[in-house]
Formats: sequence, C-alpha cells, structure tokens
Amino acid sequence: MGTGKAISLKGIPKHSNAPRFRPVHESEVRFAFVSMVKPGFLKKTKKQYGRRAAGLRYETRVQDLLCEISDLYVPSPWLRYGIKGEGRARWCQPDGFLLDLRKGQITLIEVKYKHTIDSWWQLRKLYEPVLKKIFPPSHFQYACIEIVSWYESNIKFPETFYFASDPLEAEVNKFGVHVLAHSKKFSKATSERLRNVHSNGSRGRGS
Repeated sequence: MGTGKAISLKGIPKHSNAPRFRPVHESEVRFAFVSMVKPGFLKKTKKQYGRRAAGLRYETRVQDLLCEISDLYVPSPWLRYGIKGEGRARWCQPDGFLLDLRKGQITLIEVKYKHTIDSWWQLRKLYEPVLKKIFPPSHFQYACIEIVSWYESNIKFPETFYFASDPLEAEVNKFGVHVLAHSKKFSKATSERLRNVHSNGSRGRGS
C-alpha cells in the first residue's frame, strides 16, 4: 500500500495554505446538529461549464455510487454549529459521511475531481471538529477519505496519508485517498460491493 508523505504547513504556498473558511478546533464548538432545514442563504445554482461542470458531474456520480452501495452513507448533510464567543450560528456541508453504529465509526468523505490540500482543510479543520460535537469521540472513532478522479504526486500535503482500496473500509484516525477514475471502471473493492448489492437486490425481488 502506498503512502503520501506529510510535510510542514510552512512549506505550503499561501494560496494553498489559506482555506476559504474559518478553521475550527473541536474545543471551540459550543453546539452542533444535523439540520433538516437548509440554510436560507442558498441561491439557485447557475449552470456551470468546463472544468467546474466536469467536477460537479464527477461528484454526482460518486455520490450516487456511494448511496447505492451503502445504506450507512449520509450524502451532503447540512450541519449547524456555534463557536464559543460568537453570537450567531454557522453552517457547513460535508460531501457526506458513513455512520456505522455497529463499529462505532464515522468516515468523513470529501469528493474532489483531483487530489488537493483543500480536502484536508475541510475534513480535518471543519467537518471533523463539528461532527465530533454531535457524535463524541468517547463513543465514535473517526476516519477521513478523499475520493478523487486522479491523483497528482506533486501536491504538498500536511498529513501522511494512505491509498484506500475501499473507501467504505477506511482506517481509523488516518487520512485516506481513494482514486476512482472518471470512467465506468471502478476499483476492484468498490466493484465487488456494487455486484453484491445488485445480486442481493435481484434475489429480493424474485423471492
């Protein structure tokens, strides 16, 4: 299994090192919950073109696949949370997470068209701290997975990561990268899960 080498954040260019949100530490989070109501500031999405459109198509495809192969997957939940010292509540929306009550494990998933440090900032410095307020580490273990269409080895990353052969079997307390090419071919592990789902579904309809 390959691994990605960790580096110091000091070695990352400023444009890559600066997230477009306020990073959060779990000790700062006053409250958090999964909202059944979407935030009021949402606007109708404009039609996208080029690379951004390709990225959205890829994300939709991955989301559909994850929902199909796992009943434990929660896609695109809106999280409402509050920070100590702030009067107003904030919003964030991870791409999704796997909630495995049997294992007591939560696997956070971020889908990107290509491997990027943005995934680390979002997963480690926003979504994970917020979710830990909802599902405390005293009862749940955490794992993070970035799913990408392609991997670029020259991307500097602040944490040692591993290449995950199956995003639904993530390693606890580690950051994994799963490469799922933007084609009809899936990884061996994911394809096997998909075949099992279709097989079980066919038997259920025929019984």
